[in-house]
Amino acid sequence: MTTSAPISPGEFKSWLTVLRDLPGDRFDLVLKIVEEQLARNHELLMAREETRRQEVAAELSAEAARRSDRLLLWGLVAGLVIVLGMTAASIVVGLQGHVWLSATLSGPSVIALASLFVLRKAVRVPRSPGLPVETTVNAPAA
Repeated sequence: MTTSAPISPGEFKSWLTVLRDLPGDRFDLVLKIVEEQLARNHELLMAREETRRQEVAAELSAEAARRSDRLLLWGLVAGLVIVLGMTAASIVVGLQGHVWLSATLSGPSVIALASLFVLRKAVRVPRSPGLPVETTVNAPAA
């Protein structure tokens, strides 16, 4: 099957003028040819449109990948800044004699904040089965 270029509006008008001048017995043959040409043109236009849609989708996915990489990089930088800042604060506070505050600054909070920025999710610590879920302060003795 050969595909030709789409019919331009001027070409279509010229075909209509030719159709007007044709005798009635040739009209069906010419109309069949025109319909086949229009069907081929439609297939060609649809193929071009599908190709354009695929190119747009590829561009959008490439842009999304670039944004994701940029977000990951900023998360790494933010995590590094937080870890370095909290470690430096922990050292300074620890040298001033506040050991518990220093341990708090350099302990699990550094890991939790770094994991939030770097991994983009909260780290859940599983509970041990020996710890009660709720404890009541003024529970009546049984």
